[in-house]
Amino acid sequence: MLDQAGVVPGLLELRGDQPGNWPQLIVTEHLHHVCPLYGALEQPWLGAYREDRHQGIFSVTGAPPVRSVALIPLQCRGELIGVLNLGSTNPERYSAAMGTDFLQRFGAVLAVALVNVVEREQLVLMGLTDVLTGLPNRRYFLQRLRQELTRAARYKLSTACIYLDVDHFKKVNDTYGHPAGDGVLREFSRRLRRAIRTADVPARLGGEEFALLLPQTEE
Repeated sequence: MLDQAGVVPGLLELRGDQPGNWPQLIVTEHLHHVCPLYGALEQPWLGAYREDRHQGIFSVTGAPPVRSVALIPLQCRGELIGVLNLGSTNPERYSAAMGTDFLQRFGAVLAVALVNVVEREQLVLMGLTDVLTGLPNRRYFLQRLRQELTRAARYKLSTACIYLDVDHFKKVNDTYGHPAGDGVLREFSRRLRRAIRTADVPARLGGEEFALLLPQTEE
């Protein structure tokens, strides 16, 4: 029986989901903080499980005890972007005496595939994100609005939509200049994000106009 955990440092923009929903996925900016071996991991590492080294990556609740492990570096363009961890209840399944050529090639292919998926996702996000505020743009908001209205009608759920704008915004631009106006919009967006639930969808429609989509919300 194998337990698998992927570790990806700052590469993935998780959209519409949270890392906590994937107990075997660890997202971190610093690989060596998760496992000391990651700091100098250039080739697959196989050997016996050691609690002081591997507990942080094999700690799934209710899983059987791990006896041997294989750590496979995911390298792409000369950068370590993650590690695939394999654990076995069989103490002889992964041994330092085993060849690692296949695992190394497998890690390289997996790393390239992962980077391709992330880069494709980033291109999609660029087309759906407002550059100034980082909020979803009008196009994304309208897509989500249609989806939520369809879902609400099917399951007889309530959905609310709020339109907002920044009062006297033109006066800010005229008095203090457009850079100051941009700062106001960015700060407004940050406060908006802090004030809503994870499931809510904020968006910048254009200029100083914003909208909030609030699924399963009464008036």
